[in-house]
Amino acid sequence: MQKYNHEQDIQRRSISPEDSLLKAMRLMDEIAVKVLFVFKGADFLGLLTIERAIIKNIPITASITEILDKNKVYASIHESQESIAKKMRRMRAECMPIIGNPGELIDVIFWKDLFDREAHPIRE
Repeated sequence: MQKYNHEQDIQRRSISPEDSLLKAMRLMDEIAVKVLFVFKGADFLGLLTIERAIIKNIPITASITEILDKNKVYASIHESQESIAKKMRRMRAECMPIIGNPGELIDVIFWKDLFDREAHPIRE
């Protein structure tokens, strides 16, 4: 599988499970993203989106732990890029974390990595 090296992007999108929903919303607004990566130390806990928290009227003071969806779908390091692309298309996922062992985030594939080239082919 191709390595995308999004370490800096992952780092700037990272948040702690102890942080509040308000802090997550502010970070999302500041860096103009809809998805954050939740880490406890070096352990990847999951992706955070806030739409369901807003719909459920969860207080903005609630911790990320309280709203983190543990049932998100991720890709395995053993999946092919084609399989991951199909999964992302089906789910309309902005990004797909690639997981090794539990809690081990290997890489992330963003929509633009796979599909922007289709919308804007590279000219030679």
